This record gives sequence, structure tokens and C-alpha cells, in this order.
Amino acid sequence: YLKAERHLTQAEEILLGSFTYTAEALKTAVDIQLVQKLQTKVISLHPETESQMQL
Repeated sequence: YLKAERHLTQAEEILLGSFTYTAEALKTAVDIQLVQKLQTKVISLHPETESQMQL
């Protein structure tokens, strides 16, 4: 278990922890990780968009 490989700060882990599909995506694709980070920022500003982003 190498925390550095996840490229997430503790705060980001807490934010992303609520998105199980995000956690799975982070394990498999860096591109998806970047998209999810952007989505997390959007969701933090516009919580009502969360349900629209869950695939």
C-alpha cells in the first residue's frame, strides 16, 4: 500500500471517499482520476449536480 501512488491529499481522499465509483476509477486510470477531481470541485460548488455525474 503506497499512498503516494494514489496522488491524493488527505482532503481529497475525504472528498472522494463518498464516491465509490470514483475510488474504483482512481485504481485503473489517471485520466479518469483527473476528471473525477474536476467533478469533485464542481460538486463542491454545485451539490445538486452530484446525481447527474454518477454513471
